[in-house]
Amino acid sequence: MGFGHGFASPFRGFFHLLRHPALWRVTIPQIALHLLLMLFAIVFLVLGISFLAIAIHQVIPEEWHWHWKEAIVLITAGMMAIAVTGSSWLAVSWLVCGSFQTSLARHVGKTVRLSMVPLDENDWYGELFQNLRGLAWMIGGNLTILLLHFIPVIGSIAAILLGLWFNWNILGTEYCDFPWNLKGFDDEQKKEWAKSYRGQLLGLGASVFFLNFIPFVGSLMLTCAVIGSVLLYDDLEGIKETPKKRKKQKKKASKKSDSEENATPETSEMESSS
Repeated sequence: MGFGHGFASPFRGFFHLLRHPALWRVTIPQIALHLLLMLFAIVFLVLGISFLAIAIHQVIPEEWHWHWKEAIVLITAGMMAIAVTGSSWLAVSWLVCGSFQTSLARHVGKTVRLSMVPLDENDWYGELFQNLRGLAWMIGGNLTILLLHFIPVIGSIAAILLGLWFNWNILGTEYCDFPWNLKGFDDEQKKEWAKSYRGQLLGLGASVFFLNFIPFVGSLMLTCAVIGSVLLYDDLEGIKETPKKRKKQKKKASKKSDSEENATPETSEMESSS
């Protein structure tokens, strides 16, 4: 339930966008920027792999038994090129689109009447540092996990599973940062919230992870993921506050009944005296 709730957040964000057309004014520039960056990334990736294939083919001898070695080198180089391009695209999109995403999250917070701390205009450097730190943590963690592939069979399985969990957790945290910052959370509050709703956070991160692999449509849905993260936070805080409200109502009801019981003897005495 928790994982699915988080995974569906970008799609809920899309329907929320349709219900609130005023959000398109903030959303369209971010989508256009995402598309432009993705187009540049795809062009550079295709050109890079093409030049790499030509260079490798010129270096490797023409004998037939070298063909399979050339294929292995090309596949390995292609995978590395995709990884580098993807990381670069993710880094640039985080850095360039960060201010648009923060503005969008604040507008979404207003549509759901979320109480927010005042906007700090000078916190741009803080957001930049936070994005760079998250990106460095993601790249460093993935490079470390890749070392597990040197362990036969078990290492590859462990690397895939651990890599998925690690990336889902990082991406979920990055997108949950939008509502956290709206509420003015410090690091301890963020850790506590993430620990309480780990399933939802991983679900949101998994959805963002897979959307990054969908060209063009992913740009729209990644923007909707920002909207979905605010909706997810609002849902979970509403669920958490409901039991508290019930307790308060029970306390009020019990106090009311106690006061009525205390008032009963007095009224009966007055009636008897009369």
